[in-house]
Amino acid sequence: MIFGNVAFLGYPICYAFFGEIGMFYASIYVVTQNLFQWTLGVNIFKQEKIRLSNLKKLMNPGIIAITIGLSMFFFNIRTPMIMERIIKGIGGTAVPLALMMIGATLQQYKFSEIASDKRIYIIAALKTLVFPVIFLSILYFIPMNRMLKSILTIQAAAPVQATSVVFAKNFNGDSVVPAKVVFLSVILCLVTVPLFLVLINI
Repeated sequence: MIFGNVAFLGYPICYAFFGEIGMFYASIYVVTQNLFQWTLGVNIFKQEKIRLSNLKKLMNPGIIAITIGLSMFFFNIRTPMIMERIIKGIGGTAVPLALMMIGATLQQYKFSEIASDKRIYIIAALKTLVFPVIFLSILYFIPMNRMLKSILTIQAAAPVQATSVVFAKNFNGDSVVPAKVVFLSVILCLVTVPLFLVLINI
């Protein structure tokens, strides 16, 4: 419920509406979320209290990659073209692989079994309706550029992150529930994201 699928859904929509500048602002949101996901998110899945002694455990591939990427961005360091293509190619497989894992997890269940699980409706509704409404209620009264408000709205209303299934599998959690929730929340976002965009721009 905390982390949204802000790259898979957010990037294309922000680019379609606002072009490259929209992608740039959307990427700042994604980087910020990733920092929390690979620290607080990992901590939640491990069910550990946040202590200074645990900070070493928070050094993981995600945080290392973000640190290197931000350093290269701020110091304007460019990688060789061949390296850039390889990195983009590998990075481009992340979401499709996560979605394939969701499909593989759900294939053993009938649609009626997925639809009858009441827990997924509660979680999906909180992520795609309740949390965005609270966020937008605050955002509405903050003086801000309309484009930035729209981008934040798109990202806040994004569906449950597909990689939550991967996290659950890696940390011995129940991967079936997040897989079901991702499936339902993506369907809900087809209605909720356009609706929130209209409301925030009234």
